[in-house]
Amino acid sequence: MAAPDLILAVDGGASSTRCAIATARGEILGMGRAGPIDFVYVREGRARFRAAIQEAVARATAAAGTPGPFRYAVMGLTGMAGATREAAYAARVLRSCARVRRVRVEGDVVTAFAGATAGGPGIMVYAGTGAIAYGRNARGEETRAGGYGWLVDDAGGGFSIGQAALRAAMRAVDGRGPATVLTRDLAGAMGVPMEPAAPEDSIFRDGAVEEITGLWTAVRARVYGPEGGRAFVASLVPLVTRGAAAGDAVARGILAEAGRELGTLAVAAARSLGMLEGRVAVATSGGVFRAGEWVAGPMREALAQGLPGGFLTAPRFPPIVGAVLLACRDLGVTPDAAALDRLAAAAAQIGE
Repeated sequence: MAAPDLILAVDGGASSTRCAIATARGEILGMGRAGPIDFVYVREGRARFRAAIQEAVARATAAAGTPGPFRYAVMGLTGMAGATREAAYAARVLRSCARVRRVRVEGDVVTAFAGATAGGPGIMVYAGTGAIAYGRNARGEETRAGGYGWLVDDAGGGFSIGQAALRAAMRAVDGRGPATVLTRDLAGAMGVPMEPAAPEDSIFRDGAVEEITGLWTAVRARVYGPEGGRAFVASLVPLVTRGAAAGDAVARGILAEAGRELGTLAVAAARSLGMLEGRVAVATSGGVFRAGEWVAGPMREALAQGLPGGFLTAPRFPPIVGAVLLACRDLGVTPDAAALDRLAAAAAQIGE
C-alpha cells in the first residue's frame, strides 16, 4: 500500500487514549491503546499527555506493521479546541513520534459526533468522564451544550456520578446521610473492613470513628494521590450501577439525576439548532450509558418534557472511527457502503 494512503487517528480522553492506523478506503490496519491524556495547560499534564500519545501511536504502528509516513492525522482530544496553543502543542507531540504531513486537532466531542452520526445531522450526548451534547442540523449549523470540565460543570458524566457516590458514602458513614450500600461497596473495593450498616448508625456508635477514619484514609489516598484523580472517581460508575440493581435508593437517585442532566443537554442543543419539532435522533455515547435504563429511562423522561420528538439511538461508530471519517472527509474521500461496512466490522472489535 502506498504511504500517502495512510491515515492516523487519535481519540484521547480522561479514561484512555486510542490510536488507529487506517486507509481512506475504510480499512483499519492497526490499533493501539494507552492511558489517559491529561490537560496540557500545566507542565505535569504535558508530560502525561506526551507519554500517552507516544505509547498509543507506538502500539498502533506496531500492530499495523508500518511506521508511516501518514498523509493526514486527526486528533480528537478531551478539553481541546481547534486553533489554540494547546492544539499546536498536541500536533507537535504527534509529529515527534510519527511522520505526518498534516494534523487536525479537535475536541473529542467533534470526533465522537462524527462517529455517532456517520457525518449526518442529529444530536449526540457523550457521557464519559465528563458530559457534553453536540449537534448539527440539516443546514450544517453546529452547536454544543455543557462539557465545561469537572471543576465547572460536567453534570451527568462519570466524574459527577462518582463524586456523588463518594459524597453519599461518606455522609452515610458519618451520620449526615441515609444508609447506602455504596458505603459498604466502596469500602470493599478499597479493602477497608466495615461492619454492616444500619439506618440508625451514626458517628456516635462504638467503632464508628475508626470506620470513618479508615474509609476516608483510603478514599483520600485514591482521590488525591498520583494514581487517582478524575479517572478514579469516574471509574466508580459501575459500583453505583450495581448498587442501583441491588435496590439501593441512593444509587438509583444518583443515576436518575445523571440521566435527567443528560436529557437536558440534548434539549439545549436541539433548541439552539431549531430542532425542537419533528423526530430527532439523539445518539448516546460514552461509558456512563453502560448503566442502561438506570440512566436512559430518566433521560427519556427529560426528552419527553423538552424534546418530544427526540429518541435515543446507539452511535453508528465509536469516536476513534469518527476521527478516521473526519480525515477521509477532509481528504475529499466519501467512504462508500463497502468502506462503511468495513469500518462497522472494525468498530465491533474496538468497542467503547
